[in-house]
Amino acid sequence: MRRKRRNTNDEINLTPLLDVLFCILFIVMLSGAQSQINMQAEVDAAENKSAETVSGMQARIDELEEQVASYQIQEETNQIYKDEVVLVTITNTASSSGHRLNFYVGNSSETYATFVMGVDKVNYTHERIEKIIDDIAKENNNKPIYIVFNMDSSNIYRIEEYLPIQAELERAMKKYKEVFYKIVEVEDEQ
Repeated sequence: MRRKRRNTNDEINLTPLLDVLFCILFIVMLSGAQSQINMQAEVDAAENKSAETVSGMQARIDELEEQVASYQIQEETNQIYKDEVVLVTITNTASSSGHRLNFYVGNSSETYATFVMGVDKVNYTHERIEKIIDDIAKENNNKPIYIVFNMDSSNIYRIEEYLPIQAELERAMKKYKEVFYKIVEVEDEQ
């Protein structure tokens, strides 16, 4: 029996195997680096978005806090002036004798003053409104006066008649420290 001899010269060529391994390793490393770059970009985007959201929420919170503070100041002011303010209501009506301007003080339904206006009576309108507001201010010891002109637009035929009213309300606001006015346009429903 003969024994087989091993050939010690048989060598395995590992070069192609190592080349494939290095290529695979290179691809894995590149994809890992790219994944890390993508993940970092996503994290940065998420951080920016959350920072913007937090910033927006903080701005909204600040705005709400300002509104609450404003309401508190307004409420405190309303409480201070509740019994101290004099409410003057002005209305305009049309009658057979012309356009009338009616003044009411407080919650009274009784007319405090009334007069007929007209395009030819602009100076008269200025003088009458000035005198009425001056009288109200003196009678109420210069308390704050809030004037609301409920202007019935259905009874306005010539706007020229109404320009002196606003001019006198402006003048009264400048003359007296605490005279405020508002013009509310209403339309009489008939």
